Amino acid sequence: MSAAVEHAAKPAAEAAPVATAPKAGVHPLHDKWVLYYNGPSKDKSANWEDLVKRVMTFDTVEDFWGLFNNIPRVEDLANQSDYNLFRDPIFPAWEHPDNREGGKWLLAVSGGDIQGLSRMWLDSCLFAIGEQFEDTKEICGVVVSVRPRGHKLCLWTRSALDEEKTVALGKAWKEALGLGPESKIKYQIHSSSVQSQRSFPKGEAYSL
Repeated sequence: MSAAVEHAAKPAAEAAPVATAPKAGVHPLHDKWVLYYNGPSKDKSANWEDLVKRVMTFDTVEDFWGLFNNIPRVEDLANQSDYNLFRDPIFPAWEHPDNREGGKWLLAVSGGDIQGLSRMWLDSCLFAIGEQFEDTKEICGVVVSVRPRGHKLCLWTRSALDEEKTVALGKAWKEALGLGPESKIKYQIHSSSVQSQRSFPKGEAYSL
């Protein structure tokens, strides 16, 4: 994670940033990022994409902290809720052009470890926006999913079939989360058409 992201002050939330020259003392990010939220719905016929709501767009460290400090914490979310933090203009659906050839690293988290999930969600956000990975554009976004039978934390990447980049990114993410060798993450490819191009085990392409 960059020093700017780690040490910047954490001001109150404000409106989404406008594309103007950064003010003195502001730490701009390399890209704009968008936080999306989707929660439980009583309408079982509702289209999933219609349930995904854009919360805020930001492109500075200060706006990130302003947002993060003023939204409900992961441990306060209802079951069947997701936070999705994605590089603008990528939408958190595998059908989006930037996601079609990619996949996601997935960490399963015990339902009883909601505090650990909350910490790792923040660490994942900082890992994504901090631009410290060599092939940082490979990161599309990060997702945290609160579920009654076990939570999920995912890192979405762009190029599933580039094993070297994908595995290196998975290792870097795992290190950023402070996970030891006993904690396993697995990589799932979004598209069956991409999956069919290589002889991968069913359900996962790589594991660390």
